Parts: sequence; structure tokens; C-alpha cells
Amino acid sequence: MSIIVQKYGGTSTRSYESRQRMYKNMIREVNAGNKIVAVVSAMGRFDDPYATDTLLSIVANEYLNNEELDRLTSIGETLSTLVIKSELEQMGYPVVTISNDELGIITDEDFQNATILEVEGKRILEKLENAKIAICPGFQGQTRSGQITTLGRGGSDLSAVAIGIAVEAKEVEIYSDVNGIYTADPRIVPDAVKLDYISYAEMLELAGNGAKVLNLRCVQLAAKHNIVIHARSSFEQ
Repeated sequence: MSIIVQKYGGTSTRSYESRQRMYKNMIREVNAGNKIVAVVSAMGRFDDPYATDTLLSIVANEYLNNEELDRLTSIGETLSTLVIKSELEQMGYPVVTISNDELGIITDEDFQNATILEVEGKRILEKLENAKIAICPGFQGQTRSGQITTLGRGGSDLSAVAIGIAVEAKEVEIYSDVNGIYTADPRIVPDAVKLDYISYAEMLELAGNGAKVLNLRCVQLAAKHNIVIHARSSFEQ
């Protein structure tokens, strides 16, 4: 059984139409004989009703501690897993959802910007035995005592690589609204050149200097475990 981990951000999960494009990517790999572990973000951006920043905007943040804020902001990703599961099942595909407790991502207690200490993929693999696709909430883990933590901005990228290592994935695909790695942001610099390949060291330099294509800690973890990341567009098939 070959497993491919696919990560989808808020631009992919935000609407029924954008999710249909996401499903085509999953189904293509299922039809090719692979199993999919999809790591998903909350649906949309600020002002979308279930986006992380929207959830934060409905509370008086100063009256919640960081552990409570992590419990709040983890809700968006969990909701995404259930919406996606229901839609894919309706299309006839056997799908399972993975809860925070089943992720196997153990972190320290630095709430809102936790560091991953270890990852165990046993429960994801067990659930995949009876399904083609497993939907995981991105951006989160838990402490050894079971408290929910979040991994900071771009944390779903980090989740995807960590889970890819734990389930011994064939590859990790990071889907965003940009189709690959460019010499500059193509949305700002029209003549930016798309790179066919970039080394870990070069990507670390770009991420360290503020490039938002891949999370810095995600690249560091991939380099440590020699995991190949494919940066793909959510809007191209």
C-alpha cells in the first residue's frame, strides 16, 4: 500500500466549488492505487465563518489563556475534516476522519506555537485499513497530558510532513494557490521564474527570509528525514 500525504489550505477548503477541485486530486491518486492522508486547514480566511481568524474575532482574547485559545482555534480544522468526509462519502468513496487524539502528534506545552516532540502513525494506518482516504486536522497536536496545542502560522504544512514521516508516505504534496516554487512571489512579480527543483538549503533560506510558500519548520523537518515535498496548485489538475 502506497500512501500519499496531501495538505490543503484554506483556499482549497473554503467553498463547495474549491473543495471539488481538491477532491479531484484525491480521487486521481486513489484511482492510481494509492491511499490518501489529507491534512486540511480551516475553511477560508478571515470573515469566512469558520476560518481561524474569524473564530479568534468572536472572543475577547485577553480573557482566554493560550491553552484555551488553542482549543478554540483547533475547531476550524476539525470542522473541515467532517465537512470533507461527508462530501466524499456522498460521492461514494470510503473515508475516515482522524481526531486530534488519533493524530499521534505529541508536542511541548508552548501553546499557540508548539514544537513537535514525536509522531506516531499507528492509529492513522489502522483506520486506513478500511478506507481509501483519511482526513486529518492540520495545525494541531496535543501534549503528553492530552491538552490540544497548535503549531503556529503555517502549521498545517508542518503537520503534513510530520504525518508523512509517521506513516512512511511515498511523498508529501503541499497544495496552495501558487503552482510551485518561484524565484519571487508571482502574484507580485510577474516575471518570477518557476523552479523545477530546489534544495532543502535553498528552500530554508527562502522560508527564513519570509517566503510564504512553505513553513520554515516544515522544511527543516523534511530535510532532517529526507522527505520530498511537491508544491502544487489547488487550482490546476
